[in-house]
Amino acid sequence: MADIDLDFSILKPEYIDAAVNNKLDGQTFSNRIWQNKANMIDKLQGSILDAMQGNTTIDKVGKDIQQTFNVSAYESQRLATTELTRVQAQASQDIATNTGLTKHMWSATLDTHTCEECAELDGKIFDIDDDSSPEMPLHPLDRCCWINVPFDGWQPSVRKDNMTKDIIDYQDYNNWLSDIGDVESKNHGSKIDITDIAIDKVPIVDIIGFDDNQNKLLQQKHQKLLKIAQGDNDSNEVLNVLTTDFYNEAMTLGSQNGVDPGGNPQAVALMRTATENSVGWIHNHPGGSTFSYTDIGQFLKPQLKFITIVTNQGKVFVLDKKDSFNFAGIYAKIKEIKNKYGGTVTNENHDLIVNDILKMITKYGVKYIK
Repeated sequence: MADIDLDFSILKPEYIDAAVNNKLDGQTFSNRIWQNKANMIDKLQGSILDAMQGNTTIDKVGKDIQQTFNVSAYESQRLATTELTRVQAQASQDIATNTGLTKHMWSATLDTHTCEECAELDGKIFDIDDDSSPEMPLHPLDRCCWINVPFDGWQPSVRKDNMTKDIIDYQDYNNWLSDIGDVESKNHGSKIDITDIAIDKVPIVDIIGFDDNQNKLLQQKHQKLLKIAQGDNDSNEVLNVLTTDFYNEAMTLGSQNGVDPGGNPQAVALMRTATENSVGWIHNHPGGSTFSYTDIGQFLKPQLKFITIVTNQGKVFVLDKKDSFNFAGIYAKIKEIKNKYGGTVTNENHDLIVNDILKMITKYGVKYIK
């Protein structure tokens, strides 16, 4: 291989400033939503600059805009996320120009929030000066980024799985999704059609910190979810992301083998603006199965207080965090269990891994109802 002489001036302040201070297209911001557009743009540019320099997070930027300009969490998070993606893309291209690079790779996020268009582009390489290449951000709430390619034939060796938070061997989005999809479909089993009898038999479950009225309301949410799955989704999977005060919720329809929370932008925004233990996930498993490995991974997110499954036969499973919830302990134990079965979740070991996790999960501050 020939010697490569590259001067990577990564994220020089002038690159960040140039990207952030590019004139924002005022037409993208609704006058109805943004009452003081000039002030909002100034505020956003300053916040994005702080985020690029590592002084704040994009979630905090969204919440700050929401509070300052009295707009919805969804609108503020959509704006902050989209603009940060734009700024990162511009800064990356400036770095490439400065170092003499000519190609870059589209990189999507490995989780179920990623849309089909971004998933298809993941791992594809484009000439930087090709006017026909896709523009980033591709859509509102886009979380993709460009990776500059140092030489022909190069690709990353590892990347982050945003579902498990593990660093994994590099694979593109569709191959990654195929792997987890195969595992999930095995676990879910054969679909059972929802009946009115099953809906009526859904029990009340006791969530830590809920009073009787809140537990009754959760029962009604479970019943409503099954009715939607029955009437509108051919008894397939449905997810409802809701705040624990029941003030906000976002419903997403899925398939027999799973549901993509990214299919509803309001669900995505609700998760990104949620505080610790302020959200619950309720969903059905058409095959009557208990929690999957992916479900457990979602439950570990700091925003989630609880996650429930209501099966198509009306049975309810619950994972609920106690005050004593020990994330570090349970995360380490899950890695130990995975290593016991070869280090990777597969079709062959999925149920064994999940069963071992559920057997020990109550030791780490989790209430498990089955």
